[in-house]
Amino acid sequence: MKRSPLVRKTPLRSKPPAPVKRERAPLVLVPRPAGAPRAVMAPAKFRAAPKPVTFRSEAWLAAVRSLPCVHCGQPAEAAHRNEGKGGSIKAHDCLAAALCRPEHRRIDQGRDLTQPERRALMDRYIVLTLLELVKAGKVVLA
Repeated sequence: MKRSPLVRKTPLRSKPPAPVKRERAPLVLVPRPAGAPRAVMAPAKFRAAPKPVTFRSEAWLAAVRSLPCVHCGQPAEAAHRNEGKGGSIKAHDCLAAALCRPEHRRIDQGRDLTQPERRALMDRYIVLTLLELVKAGKVVLA
Protein backbone atom coordinates (compact mmCIF):
# COMPACT_ATOMS: atom_id res chain seq x y z
CA MET A 1 0.00 0.00 0.00
CA LYS A 2 1.47 3.29 -1.09
CA ARG A 3 0.76 6.30 1.09
CA SER A 4 2.83 8.91 -0.76
CA PRO A 5 2.08 10.15 -4.30
CA LEU A 6 4.41 9.30 -7.15
CA VAL A 7 6.99 11.98 -7.85
CA ARG A 8 8.11 12.48 -11.43
CA LYS A 9 11.88 12.89 -11.84
CA THR A 10 11.83 14.37 -15.36
CA PRO A 11 9.30 16.90 -16.51
CA LEU A 12 6.74 16.01 -19.17
CA ARG A 13 7.61 17.11 -22.69
CA SER A 14 4.96 18.44 -24.96
CA LYS A 15 4.46 16.93 -28.42
CA PRO A 16 5.33 19.04 -31.46
CA PRO A 17 2.28 20.45 -33.21
CA ALA A 18 0.82 18.27 -35.99
CA PRO A 19 1.67 19.45 -39.52
CA VAL A 20 -1.07 21.38 -41.22
CA LYS A 21 -2.57 19.56 -44.19
CA ARG A 22 -3.02 21.67 -47.27
CA GLU A 23 -6.17 21.34 -49.25
CA ARG A 24 -5.70 19.73 -52.64
CA ALA A 25 -7.48 20.81 -55.74
CA PRO A 26 -10.20 18.35 -56.74
CA LEU A 27 -9.22 15.79 -59.38
CA VAL A 28 -10.94 16.39 -62.68
CA LEU A 29 -11.40 13.33 -64.91
CA VAL A 30 -11.54 14.09 -68.60
CA PRO A 31 -13.05 11.40 -70.84
CA ARG A 32 -10.67 9.88 -73.36
CA PRO A 33 -11.59 10.75 -76.94
CA ALA A 34 -12.75 7.83 -79.08
CA GLY A 35 -9.88 6.27 -81.01
CA ALA A 36 -7.19 7.72 -78.74
CA PRO A 37 -4.53 5.26 -77.50
CA ARG A 38 -5.02 3.88 -73.98
CA ALA A 39 -1.43 4.59 -72.98
CA VAL A 40 1.46 6.54 -74.36
CA MET A 41 4.40 4.38 -75.40
CA ALA A 42 7.88 5.41 -74.37
CA PRO A 43 10.37 6.15 -77.15
CA ALA A 44 12.19 3.08 -78.48
CA LYS A 45 15.45 4.02 -76.80
CA PHE A 46 13.76 3.78 -73.37
CA ARG A 47 11.89 0.52 -73.95
CA ALA A 48 13.31 -2.69 -72.53
CA ALA A 49 14.81 -5.06 -75.05
CA PRO A 50 12.65 -8.14 -75.67
CA LYS A 51 13.77 -11.28 -73.86
CA PRO A 52 15.29 -13.91 -76.12
CA VAL A 53 13.22 -17.05 -76.62
CA THR A 54 14.76 -19.94 -74.71
CA PHE A 55 14.56 -23.53 -75.98
CA ARG A 56 12.77 -25.66 -73.37
CA SER A 57 12.09 -29.38 -73.76
CA GLU A 58 11.44 -31.86 -70.99
CA ALA A 59 11.88 -34.70 -73.52
CA TRP A 60 15.38 -33.41 -74.35
CA LEU A 61 16.35 -33.23 -70.67
CA ALA A 62 14.96 -36.74 -70.07
CA ALA A 63 17.10 -38.03 -72.97
CA VAL A 64 20.19 -36.32 -71.50
CA ARG A 65 19.47 -37.76 -68.04
CA SER A 66 19.12 -41.25 -69.52
CA LEU A 67 22.77 -41.20 -70.64
CA PRO A 68 25.69 -42.11 -68.38
CA CYS A 69 28.04 -39.33 -67.33
CA VAL A 70 30.28 -38.35 -70.27
CA HIS A 71 33.14 -37.79 -67.82
CA CYS A 72 33.15 -41.01 -65.78
CA GLY A 73 30.21 -43.25 -66.82
CA GLN A 74 28.21 -43.00 -63.56
CA PRO A 75 24.47 -42.14 -63.53
CA ALA A 76 24.05 -38.58 -64.77
CA GLU A 77 21.93 -35.50 -64.40
CA ALA A 78 21.34 -32.72 -66.92
CA ALA A 79 23.87 -29.94 -66.26
CA HIS A 80 23.07 -26.66 -68.01
CA ARG A 81 25.73 -24.33 -69.35
CA ASN A 82 26.48 -21.38 -67.07
CA GLU A 83 27.32 -18.90 -69.82
CA GLY A 84 24.69 -16.76 -71.52
CA LYS A 85 22.24 -16.71 -68.66
CA GLY A 86 21.47 -14.45 -65.75
CA GLY A 87 18.61 -12.47 -64.36
CA SER A 88 15.53 -13.77 -66.10
CA ILE A 89 17.49 -15.18 -69.06
CA LYS A 90 18.12 -18.92 -68.79
CA ALA A 91 20.39 -21.24 -70.73
CA HIS A 92 18.81 -23.35 -73.46
CA ASP A 93 17.96 -26.95 -72.63
CA CYS A 94 19.90 -28.09 -75.70
CA LEU A 95 23.06 -26.76 -73.97
CA ALA A 96 22.89 -29.40 -71.24
CA ALA A 97 25.47 -32.09 -70.63
CA ALA A 98 25.08 -35.52 -69.03
CA LEU A 99 27.27 -35.19 -65.92
CA CYS A 100 27.46 -36.97 -62.59
CA ARG A 101 26.78 -34.84 -59.53
CA PRO A 102 30.45 -34.45 -58.42
CA GLU A 103 31.57 -33.35 -61.90
CA HIS A 104 28.56 -31.03 -62.23
CA ARG A 105 29.49 -29.43 -58.90
CA ARG A 106 33.15 -29.19 -59.95
CA ILE A 107 32.20 -27.38 -63.18
CA ASP A 108 29.68 -25.05 -61.51
CA GLN A 109 31.42 -24.20 -58.25
CA GLY A 110 34.89 -25.70 -58.43
CA ARG A 111 37.77 -23.55 -57.35
CA ASP A 112 40.45 -25.75 -58.88
CA LEU A 113 39.58 -24.51 -62.40
CA THR A 114 39.59 -21.04 -63.85
CA GLN A 115 36.46 -19.72 -65.55
CA PRO A 116 37.82 -20.24 -69.08
CA GLU A 117 38.83 -23.81 -68.17
CA ARG A 118 35.36 -24.53 -66.72
CA ARG A 119 33.66 -23.13 -69.84
CA ALA A 120 35.94 -25.11 -72.17
CA LEU A 121 35.26 -28.32 -70.21
CA MET A 122 31.53 -27.69 -70.25
CA ASP A 123 31.59 -27.05 -74.01
CA ARG A 124 33.47 -30.33 -74.48
CA TYR A 125 30.94 -32.20 -72.30
CA ILE A 126 28.00 -30.71 -74.24
CA VAL A 127 29.52 -31.89 -77.54
CA LEU A 128 30.18 -35.36 -76.08
CA THR A 129 26.57 -35.48 -74.83
CA LEU A 130 25.25 -34.60 -78.30
CA LEU A 131 27.46 -37.34 -79.77
CA GLU A 132 26.15 -39.90 -77.26
CA LEU A 133 22.53 -38.87 -77.97
CA VAL A 134 23.09 -39.44 -81.70
CA LYS A 135 24.85 -42.78 -81.07
CA ALA A 136 21.97 -43.93 -78.83
CA GLY A 137 19.47 -43.04 -81.56
CA LYS A 138 17.69 -40.46 -79.37
CA VAL A 139 18.30 -37.67 -81.89
CA VAL A 140 17.08 -38.37 -85.40
CA LEU A 141 16.37 -36.13 -88.35
CA ALA A 142 12.84 -36.32 -89.60
